[in-house]
Amino acid sequence: AGGAVSRVLEPIFSRSVGADFRVTINTVGVTTTGLAKIKHDMIEILRLVELAAEEKKPLDQQTYSALLLAAPDFPEEATDEVRRHFYNILATPHIVGGVLGLLHELGYLEKIVPAMRHVRCLLQFNQYHKYTVDEHSLRAVSEAASFASREDRLGNAYREVADKRVLHLALLLHDLGKGYEEDHSEVGKRIAEETAKLFQLDERSTDDLVFLVH
Repeated sequence: AGGAVSRVLEPIFSRSVGADFRVTINTVGVTTTGLAKIKHDMIEILRLVELAAEEKKPLDQQTYSALLLAAPDFPEEATDEVRRHFYNILATPHIVGGVLGLLHELGYLEKIVPAMRHVRCLLQFNQYHKYTVDEHSLRAVSEAASFASREDRLGNAYREVADKRVLHLALLLHDLGKGYEEDHSEVGKRIAEETAKLFQLDERSTDDLVFLVH
């Protein structure tokens, strides 16, 4: 009965976002023109995932399946434009966790941040971590972003961080040196340096990122 009610109400309460996206009662999806774009345009994928995170709704089945199937055909590394767009998303606490999680689930995050490829489903064998490295890294960002709504010293400290993009990127990278013979802090330092170069960060942001990860 609930499904029947949703089908009746959906045309009334759904809305278009531009020519490419559509928000319904329960999901976010694409129009016919949007479907054609997301199969080859990473910027459109980022815009769609941002919208889903803003709306706090999952992608509809058709859209999710299309993105999942299209991922292997995308280049292994994203363009500078895509990385700039992604980096700016990191500034927004209330959507950053949802965006990162969905991009990783669909197979696009590792194209933007190549170091994520190595840690996909990588296990950690110690008493301090109960998640795989990739899940731990994503949760670290989400946990920090949740501090934005805390009314205590931790919340105040988080809100005072001038450039949350650097903080969130450092948290995403902080354990990606795991799984190598060398100390993961030293590997992580190099990963941070390489990532900063890929993202064309300025000297101060690069220094902060490398310091935090190391």
